[in-house]
Amino acid sequence: MHHIETGRQQVVETPEAWRIHSACFMGSNPLLISAKPWHENNPNAEKYDIYSYHLVTGDIVNLTNTPGDDYAMDWISDDVLSVIPHGKKVTWGALKQ
Repeated sequence: MHHIETGRQQVVETPEAWRIHSACFMGSNPLLISAKPWHENNPNAEKYDIYSYHLVTGDIVNLTNTPGDDYAMDWISDDVLSVIPHGKKVTWGALKQ
C-alpha cells in the first residue's frame, strides 16, 4: 500500500494462497479485502469473501460467508437509514450498536 499524500508505504501480508479481487479502507486501521483461496489444480473451487484485515495487528476476520462471490464493498452513510423508535429519532448506525 502507498499513501499518496504522506508517501508512507506498508506491505500487507495476506495468506500466500489468496487471490485478491479488491481492497478498500474502513476507517484508520482496518482494510477490507475481497479474496479467495487459490488451488492450482482447481482455481475456481472457492468463492470470493470479504475479509477485515487489521493493519496494526495483522488479524484477519471473514466478514461474509454467502453462497455467491463477494467482490466489492458497499458503503452507506449512517444518516441515510434513520429509524424512529417510540417517537425518538435514532440513526441506523447507533441502533446497530
